[in-house]
Amino acid sequence: MTILLSKKAITRTQAIIVIVIILIAAIATGVYFALISRPQTPTKNEIVIGCSLSLSGANSAQATNQLNAYKLWVDQVNEKGGLFVREYGTRLPIRLVVYDDAGDATTAVKLYGKLITEDKVDVLLGPYSSAVFFAVSTVAEKYHMPIIGPTAASNDIYTRGYNYTFIGQQTVSNWADAVVSYINSKSDLQKIAIAASSFRVAMMMASFVKEGIEGIDRELIFYEEYPTGTQDLTALVQKMKDNNPDAVISLGTLADNVLFVRTCKELNVNPKFFYIAVGYDAPQLLDTLGETAEGLCGMITFHVKLPYPGLEEFVEKYKSKYGLLPPSECADAYATCQIYQAAIESANSLNPESIKEALLQLDIMTIKGRFKYGEVNGARWINIYQVTYVGQVQNGTVELIWPRAYATSEEIYPKPPWR
Repeated sequence: MTILLSKKAITRTQAIIVIVIILIAAIATGVYFALISRPQTPTKNEIVIGCSLSLSGANSAQATNQLNAYKLWVDQVNEKGGLFVREYGTRLPIRLVVYDDAGDATTAVKLYGKLITEDKVDVLLGPYSSAVFFAVSTVAEKYHMPIIGPTAASNDIYTRGYNYTFIGQQTVSNWADAVVSYINSKSDLQKIAIAASSFRVAMMMASFVKEGIEGIDRELIFYEEYPTGTQDLTALVQKMKDNNPDAVISLGTLADNVLFVRTCKELNVNPKFFYIAVGYDAPQLLDTLGETAEGLCGMITFHVKLPYPGLEEFVEKYKSKYGLLPPSECADAYATCQIYQAAIESANSLNPESIKEALLQLDIMTIKGRFKYGEVNGARWINIYQVTYVGQVQNGTVELIWPRAYATSEEIYPKPPWR
């Protein structure tokens, strides 16, 4: 049977086919553009974290300690598969890039530029010392990269109005507040003597201590500065002895302080309160001075017996890995890594601006206590909960004696005779 379609029917059929084809094309086009415009999860295989450290030179021992703490944290994170970054929808392992700046600020500036522009790091860790950090923080500021200084305590670093420079420990002014408040608790400590070497941080601390002593109405009967590395302090110490101080404060490098203490012992200068900073909690101090250190007090920014969450585990793992108890620079470095980890996880991103904003919002507990960034007396960004302690050598061990709420032992006061 033959079916004959009219011209009108054929035209209608063709029109329907054309309409269907157009609809299919429109739907396909819509699906295509929907797919290509949908946000795609970016891909990334690792988090690259970088720094330079004084792995050679005068500060190599302390810088190596700092690096050891960085490595311990990286290992612990990577054992768990890395940090989860929601931006990438997965855990990312950490790769640590480290250069040796030999303690030279100019070298460190070049290396941090390389870390940012060539190594393309996601996160910057700070170098060792205030002097080097002061220089490299300018590089971080230029490239809008957050940077935390674990061992950079100088106040002048944080009074420049920088937006990307964060502290990782207590400020020098806070160090000074601790010893001044201790002196203020003793009514019989009226006559104060200060000897300060030209070491940058020592000079800054001396300035804050002098200001604090004046504020509590005590008499500064002796103040003298000397070049760091001086080999003979006999004349200075004899002059100080002639003023018969109740309290003696020695500010300098570890070597400066060792020489000062030995000279005081030789000349039988034995005040009621004998305080030294910095390097007081360094193992080398007790090893070098031995029994001479008994009763000496000094500046402490960290102690293994402090009651902070995770501290005991950190101490055990550090000792297991490196064979010794962690000194303060290790705790500073590890706490800095804890802060970064919290910021990255809070930001859900590795974007520097997002990390910076997350840092400013953090309020967390670290192995060094509570940490929250803010502005204090013109300094930014520092920990508004910072606490510095006064320690005392008792039976060959450094114990905390101030503030009393954190004391691990009763103080021995006045200082016992030299051994």
